[in-house]
Amino acid sequence: MNVFTGQCKAARVANHVASEREQLRSMVELDFAPGDIAILDRGFHGDSVFLCFEDHRQFYLCRMRSAEQRRDAKIHEFLCSGKKEQTLSIEVARATGKVVQIPIRLLLGPKDSEGKHVVLATNLLDLKTYSRKSLLELYCTRWRVETMYGRVKTLLQLENFHARTYNGVMQEIFANLLLISLTALVIL
Repeated sequence: MNVFTGQCKAARVANHVASEREQLRSMVELDFAPGDIAILDRGFHGDSVFLCFEDHRQFYLCRMRSAEQRRDAKIHEFLCSGKKEQTLSIEVARATGKVVQIPIRLLLGPKDSEGKHVVLATNLLDLKTYSRKSLLELYCTRWRVETMYGRVKTLLQLENFHARTYNGVMQEIFANLLLISLTALVIL
């Protein structure tokens, strides 16, 4: 979803065993353009996801897991450092086995509702063009996506399909996405 216009940018529909990260990589490859910025929630972080954005010359701003039992070593070290931001290089193995280095920038945000610090990772490395404050503000626009999901689930009752066939269900899903996009266009 374009967080500024409220319009749907791309969508994927898959069954319950499909990988959300694979769906994201598909969107990066097929639906996003070089220079686009994706604002991602905690479930989408990962070195291979970050590498996919690098390979397609696209940008990401991703919330990292910061809960003590779920965070990785680089996030733990960053939180212990007391720094508000840090750029580091991570090693990522390609499918071919070749290991490459990619730079990431970590940003310390405010505490969330559970009292844990929000940590963001990005490949927007230029400190003058992309200040920490502006990136934290940009991440906050992601809440509009959650609001849109809420509308889909409650107002449009997307989880209660009228159709009983695959094609019918797909028509309902995409008709609802079209309705949301058209409504956003009228509001804009």
